[in-house]
Formats: sequence, structure tokens, C-alpha cells
Amino acid sequence: MTTQQAAYKTTGSYSRAGFYLSVIGGIIIILQGLIAIFFSSIYYAIILSIGVGISILFLGIMLVILGLIVHTSAYSLTQRPEQHVIIGASIIVFSTLALVLGGGYIIGSVMGIIGGIVTIVSRG
Repeated sequence: MTTQQAAYKTTGSYSRAGFYLSVIGGIIIILQGLIAIFFSSIYYAIILSIGVGISILFLGIMLVILGLIVHTSAYSLTQRPEQHVIIGASIIVFSTLALVLGGGYIIGSVMGIIGGIVTIVSRG
């Protein structure tokens, strides 16, 4: 095996429960962000005021960014399972930030936080 092939090979197993919880939580957070961008912001801009619509648009953009970070952190768990503690901590941090914004209708953020905790305590 060459060194280039060894770089792409994973060196252990990862917590599948933590992975799936984090991925699903990230997807739910992304979906709420997309709904806020494409539907809620337009609705509130028409009904209330343009300022409210713009603030909901920024909220949606932040949720999409946080959801993508949670999702890609969970994916990186499959590539670097030996760094499960750091990856789990980042999943918890960004899921908590999304929770402050109401991320994933609360359940998405809670799933991400639980997935991060499971990822940290798992031994592979």
C-alpha cells in the first residue's frame, strides 16, 4: 500500500449512532433555514414589513450555514474516526448555536447535541 492510499484509508470505526443523529439533525436544521429563506422571509416581508423579512432571511442563512457545519462535521467523523472527541465537540457547539436560533424546530439541534455527545463518549 502506498502512502497516498494510506492517507485515504480510515483507521478505525466510528460511532454510527452519533453519526446518524448528527446527520439527521444537520439536515433538519438546513431544512428550517431553507424554509425561512424561501417562504417565511417573503411572507413576513409582505405581511409585516421589509425589515422583518430581511431579518428572517438572515436567520435562515445562519441556520443553513450552521446546519452545513453540523452535517459536514458528522461526515468528517467517517473520514477521521480517531478525532471523534474534537468532531463531537464541534457538533455540540454548532448544534447549540443553532438551538439559540431555533434550529431545526428544536428537535434538529437536540439530535445534533445528542449525536455529538454519543460521538465523544464512543470508543469506536
